[in-house]
Amino acid sequence: MNDIWDGVERFAKGMNFLYEQRAKIIHQNRVDGQNNPLTKKRKSESMKRYWANKKQVEKEAREEEFRNNMTAEEYHPSCSCHTGNPPCSYCTDRNYCEKCDEGTWDKECPSCGAVLEQSK
Repeated sequence: MNDIWDGVERFAKGMNFLYEQRAKIIHQNRVDGQNNPLTKKRKSESMKRYWANKKQVEKEAREEEFRNNMTAEEYHPSCSCHTGNPPCSYCTDRNYCEKCDEGTWDKECPSCGAVLEQSK
């Protein structure tokens, strides 16, 4: 009976040794792969793309939220002041048609053709 248990014990030690060797080989392959210059370069480039994309998405989200909070009279996409600051005088000194309920920088209303005065 002791021979059986001795055999089981030797088998278990052998399996344990094989598992340890396998773990060492897997770990060494991972370390070698991470220290490979090509792998480092690829990871660096992919992280640069990731952060650039993330910054762009966050910037677009901030701009979209800012645009959604502005009324049509305050927002003008070509104005450089709309980056979180109050609108400039270029944006606020608009001609406003009360009949059509819309603002424009022209002297005439684009919808009804009425002559407009500048509103302040």
